[in-house]
Order: sequence, then C-alpha cells, then structure tokens
Amino acid sequence: MKAHLLPIACLLLPLACSSEDDAAAAKATALEAPQLTQVVPMTGALHLTWTNHQHDCDSTDAERKTDTEAYAPVFSAPGSVDNKMDGTATDTTKTYTYRLRCKKAADYSPYSNEMSGKP
Repeated sequence: MKAHLLPIACLLLPLACSSEDDAAAAKATALEAPQLTQVVPMTGALHLTWTNHQHDCDSTDAERKTDTEAYAPVFSAPGSVDNKMDGTATDTTKTYTYRLRCKKAADYSPYSNEMSGKP
C-alpha cells in the first residue's frame, strides 16, 4: 500500500513548493504605484495631480529632476492627498520632471510614470 502513495506524494510535493505561488504571493503584497495625471504650469510654480491606486498609503513621496540634475526628493504628501503645488519649481527656463511612489510603513511602491513641465 505504501508503494502506491509514494508516486502521489511526489506529484503533490512540487505543487506545494511552486515558485509561481511564491511570485503570486509577493505580487499580492506589493504596493501599487500612483499615476501622475497632470503637471500644470502656474506663475512661479507647478501643480501636480495624481491618482493613488494604493488607497492605504501613509504618504505619497515625490522626486524631481531637471536636465542637469538627478532625481531628488521634493515633497511628501499624506496618502489621502492627490495633488500638490511645487512652489520651489521657480526657474522658467528649466523643465522639471517628476515621479511619485507610495510609502506604507517602511515599504515603497515602484515609481509612477514620469511627467514634465515648466513653471
């Protein structure tokens, strides 16, 4: 009788340890990135709007770069907020490019899409 159970156990064991299951579990717990929807020029500033796909973020963190500068943090907004004015983007000769990510506890989502504008 034991000889018949061994082939069944060998078939079921790989299913229990499947790497596809591990990947699906990791994807289910990964944070979803916000999506930038607009970068609107204002007098001496830029106004950003976005959609938070992860509704339980603690904050939405923004980074900004120019043609000559690398990405650097520019602001953090509460997770329930979906827009913010960047009053430090004042040089009308520069193009500012933004990206966002959701922060929850110590975890971060991937970066959002990038959008650019000039004040």
